[in-house]
Order: sequence, then structure tokens, then C-alpha cells
Amino acid sequence: MHYSIIMPVYNGRDYFEEALLSAIGAAGQYDEIIVVEDGSTDGGVEDIVKRHKSEIDIKYLSKENGGVATALNLGIENATREIFTWLSHDDIYLPNRLEADRALRAHSPDVVTVSDFYLLNNDTGFLSYINSIVNLTSRQRFRLLSRRFLNGNCLSAPIASLKYYGGFEKELLHTQDYDLWLRLLQRQDFVAIPVPTVLSRQHGNQDTRTQPAISKREYKVLLKNYLSISDFFDPRNTLDLIRILKSLLF
Repeated sequence: MHYSIIMPVYNGRDYFEEALLSAIGAAGQYDEIIVVEDGSTDGGVEDIVKRHKSEIDIKYLSKENGGVATALNLGIENATREIFTWLSHDDIYLPNRLEADRALRAHSPDVVTVSDFYLLNNDTGFLSYINSIVNLTSRQRFRLLSRRFLNGNCLSAPIASLKYYGGFEKELLHTQDYDLWLRLLQRQDFVAIPVPTVLSRQHGNQDTRTQPAISKREYKVLLKNYLSISDFFDPRNTLDLIRILKSLLF
């Protein structure tokens, strides 16, 4: 199985080359990288891609600004490999990003996988280990919504599955990934890879920190769309219900 690593970029010149080099280092000989520049105004990304095109199959696409979902969808439309992975322009793939995933797919090609990751606070330098997810079934969507711990850069899935469910919702600016993961859960379970494969940055310029009101509003829409009344009365969901209420209040 081969991978299409999709890299949406918006004004990410300062971080992009490090991210791209990490993707090249993690990719196999027959994988591809698709860089989608989403209406950036800072310049320089295309030149960086040109410097590294000889190292791996890299496609560079440019479009008017429309948000992460539209950039990811354009990457999916142009993908020529079977498996989707995502790398944000300010995050880093560790060298093992695809190794364990590739080994699993030799036996179960249609699996959706999620790994652990490191979270780096770019302002303080504090590094933490995040257990991204344990094995998650369609009956546990409540956990996915309450904990919001699934890092999209750590997820790999068949591109055919993403297309089957219509890709990322372009109207969602902050929760387009969770919306698609919840649709994927209707079809198949998620399998954990219990090692970190990504270094994810946290910094003040990220949209979820600069536009918290929009993020919270979209989260409420997800709750409305994907939770049933029975979820709230299931005693196994008590702690997750508390987390949901706290996140809505604060």
C-alpha cells in the first residue's frame, strides 16, 4: 500500500520546509506528497517545493483561500495513492510515521489507524506525550466528541473511504476533521498505534486559539448532529458527559 501525504498550507512559510522535510523522511519510495497552498500571501512555499522535488514525487497545487477543508479535499481529488495521511504545515512527522501503519495494512488494507503524538508548546518549549486514542468503535462516538483528543495528523485512512463519505465539510473551519472522523466511524472502527509518530505544535497563531467562539459554535453543531438522547443516559458516559459540559461552559 502507498500513501498520499496531503499538506495544506496557509501563510506557513516559516514552518513549512521543516514539515516538508519530515514528510520526505517518513515517506517510502513510492509514496507521494501533495502540497496545497490555500491562498497564502507570505510567498516562498512553491520555491521550497521546487528545491525538493528531486527527492520524492511532490505535487504543488495553488488555490484561492477557502479553508483547510477545501485544501484537503483538493489534495484528495488529486491523490494517486491508496492511503490518505495529513500533515499540517506547522507540524512534523517523526521518521516512524508510516512504518507501523504500513505493516498493519499488509494484513488489513482498509483499516483506519490513529497513533499517539508529542505536543510542543511553541511559546514555552514544554513537550508532552499525548495518548491520542484507544481502539474506538462506532458505539463510542461519545468518547470521541467529549475528549477531542484525535490529532488528524496521526490518522491514516483509505482515500476511497474518505470519498465515500464526501470528504471534509468546507463550511466547518475548525471541526472539519472531527465531522469526517464521526462519519467514518459509521463504517469502520479505528485501530490504535500506541507509539508517537507526530510532533504537533501549539502556538498563538492557530485558528482555534485566535477564533475560539467559532470553534465552540462548530463543536455544538457536532454534538447536535452526532449524539443521541440515549448517549446522555448511558451510565458509562458519565465522565465524558462532564467533559462535554465543561467544554461548553468555559
